Amino acid sequence: MPRQISEFFLFGDSHATAIAEAAKASNLPFKGGMLMSGRYMESQFYTLSDGRLIFPEEQFGSFLNSGHSDVLAYDGPILSTIGSNSWRFAKHFVEWEQSARTSAFASEALFNRCVLDHWTGSLSMYSDFEKYGHSVYIILSPIRYSPKSRFHAVSRKYHALVEEQMRALGHKVLNIDNELYDKNGAIHSCFENQNNNDQAHGNVRWGNMVLGAFLKALNDDSGAVREIA
Repeated sequence: MPRQISEFFLFGDSHATAIAEAAKASNLPFKGGMLMSGRYMESQFYTLSDGRLIFPEEQFGSFLNSGHSDVLAYDGPILSTIGSNSWRFAKHFVEWEQSARTSAFASEALFNRCVLDHWTGSLSMYSDFEKYGHSVYIILSPIRYSPKSRFHAVSRKYHALVEEQMRALGHKVLNIDNELYDKNGAIHSCFENQNNNDQAHGNVRWGNMVLGAFLKALNDDSGAVREIA
């Protein structure tokens, strides 16, 4: 018999905010939520002590009331957004290319090294998830750069490498690209955060689509069924 999903854990950076809002609107129970901006997760952002995650109080103090420290002991499905922030990586990488007057795409190894250096903290986190027996569901951040831009190309390559690394650790990357982007690779405007000062995040409609893909994956993997209103 299919089992009803009663709760999930949302382990995320700022991209988790729209997912959390969508879950609340759908009365889908969850623990966790946004831990902190992804820029703080690029380096090693936690230590591990007796199975608990210890975070620097000065960076994460106001967010640590949602059970993030005990996520490794969580007995249920985990949805994560951390480590997929292609917007920030692409911005800094292209700026570096322009200042160096070179294209690091000429060297696949160099590009991959830059991604993995940027991704140190997240890779450590996902490795610990794997060591503690968790197969985590991961959603990549939306790409809001123009498909004609260098930023978009870098973001795509970043996502491809992140997905490869995640699958190698036994985690599962949700794919919503066909619904999220048009035939040219541009994000559908209905999924964009409408704040003019925010060029990186999706909105609640995007969050709802993520939850739909997450619940479908759970159903496919284990018979967990939960409709989104």
